[in-house]
Amino acid sequence: MPRFIRRLAAFLKADAEGKIKYRQRKRVIQPEKQPPKERPPIVPNKNRTRSLLLDTNPIMNKEAFSIPREAPPAIVAQSRTEDSLQSKRLMSPIEMDVAASPYARMLSGPIRTCLLTRASLPKDLMVRFGGAVDPESKKTYLLPNEIEHPKYAPKAPGKNFWVSCWKDAVQHTILSGKHAMITPNMEAHSMLLQQVDYLLQRRLVQELELLRDRLQTVNHRITDPLAECIIRELTSEEWDDIREKRTASLTGGQAILNFQDPPSDHDTSHLVCQTVSDNSGILPRELPLYNGNTFLSAETREQVLHLLNTLLGIEARATLRMTKKVPKGKPTPHEDTQTAYLIRSTARTIARADSVPLCIALWRIRLWNGIGWNGGLWGAWERKPTPVSSQPL
Repeated sequence: MPRFIRRLAAFLKADAEGKIKYRQRKRVIQPEKQPPKERPPIVPNKNRTRSLLLDTNPIMNKEAFSIPREAPPAIVAQSRTEDSLQSKRLMSPIEMDVAASPYARMLSGPIRTCLLTRASLPKDLMVRFGGAVDPESKKTYLLPNEIEHPKYAPKAPGKNFWVSCWKDAVQHTILSGKHAMITPNMEAHSMLLQQVDYLLQRRLVQELELLRDRLQTVNHRITDPLAECIIRELTSEEWDDIREKRTASLTGGQAILNFQDPPSDHDTSHLVCQTVSDNSGILPRELPLYNGNTFLSAETREQVLHLLNTLLGIEARATLRMTKKVPKGKPTPHEDTQTAYLIRSTARTIARADSVPLCIALWRIRLWNGIGWNGGLWGAWERKPTPVSSQPL
């Protein structure tokens, strides 16, 4: 202790005389943010006397037309706090309308090539397959992957290929042996089609769970002024119009999930999906109506009904909160009754939660059962080849 006091006194004396030099931290100066570069316009001129390459053009002056990289625009619902919204560019009204459309989202996805038809389609309209080695028999089996949500199943490594999301196309690919072009000695087990069907149903359940979790954790302070219901039950008047006229006013609706009798006088209990006309806008549009009792297994149907009614309970609590009548406790889910549900997606609903992945999961089940492929294995993109016996000599 005495030695420490002597050293401390010597250090304080030297510090007072300025003999101790402290290492200063360098100050980092952030560069000023440059304004976005304006791209020079290209003005056509029919009476041109010289080549276009002599003007400022995107071929010879590529740097003048380059678009600077920037972060994608943000949706209000994807930001937890108001401060995080100030540093991002919010979506314009047109971008919000496009983001709320399941068809625009599907068609704007990455393009992949079908192994069977060689058609280039968005990956949401296809199924990805790969190989997995059995540790016991050391055989390579053909298995589907990337059907479930990435939160529940990681991406499988190795070589993969894509096939149109249709059970007949997958079956034809297996029978023709084209999957062996990717990985030799790859075998397809007998329950492959049933496995894909099961995974598509699991994806539907997973999207409902994620939608439920999102609605339970949404920042109401930001989203309540923009609140609109995402899911609701069809009224008896709307269901009567659908059964009698096949049309109804369904503002903002993107899909109907039905657990009642199909809306037709004929025997349509085997139909996975039907179409209903929505006359709420200026021009009528078609909405898919999915008969859940047809394509869902008993276990999956029970899970889907429970999640749908839980979502209705959350929406009922949000409505009470908007009317300043906030009940105490957690939201009580509705009883698991079988009815028809309208799934909505507009520029205002995605401010709370995104229901587009749920609509896409339903649409993939529709495609898997052969609806939407124009009734042919090759579809509208490729003509079916003529048999050799019928070709003229």
